[in-house]
Amino acid sequence: MRELWRELIAALTETLALYRHMLELSENKKNVLVRGKPVELEAINREEESLLLQGKELEHRRAKATAGLVTACGLAKADPALAELADAAEPETAAQLLTLKTEFAAVLKDLTRLNAVNAKLTEQALAFVNYNLNLLTRRQAEPTYAPVGAAFKESALSALLDRKV
Repeated sequence: MRELWRELIAALTETLALYRHMLELSENKKNVLVRGKPVELEAINREEESLLLQGKELEHRRAKATAGLVTACGLAKADPALAELADAAEPETAAQLLTLKTEFAAVLKDLTRLNAVNAKLTEQALAFVNYNLNLLTRRQAEPTYAPVGAAFKESALSALLDRKV
């Protein structure tokens, strides 16, 4: 059973490190969005995708260790919270789990706040792009009549760019 506790703590510690890296990336993303650097933004998005895949693997490890502990300790819930697992653990392990719980709460609070800021910055950037596209594609008001024999001419630019992002 000690091996299950070690595996759980290892998976949680690695997940916490991953979340801290995501927090760092979110801070970088905020700065990139403010500066308007699309190439850097793309690189950050790719790194985030990679971290999400790693997170799925860590979640699988955590769930497997938790399931083993639920069976070994005879816990009622299939997926107990960290505080409930700490109640079933030895004092030293319980202290580690409660410390991890506190650290997760702090990192997730900051990550949630930064993700909200980044979402707002992304919305503003998209609105700016749409506004500029509208300016580029806006058709000039054409007269409702034309001299005899003259055809109505559409602006070449507005025919080329006529969609929103």
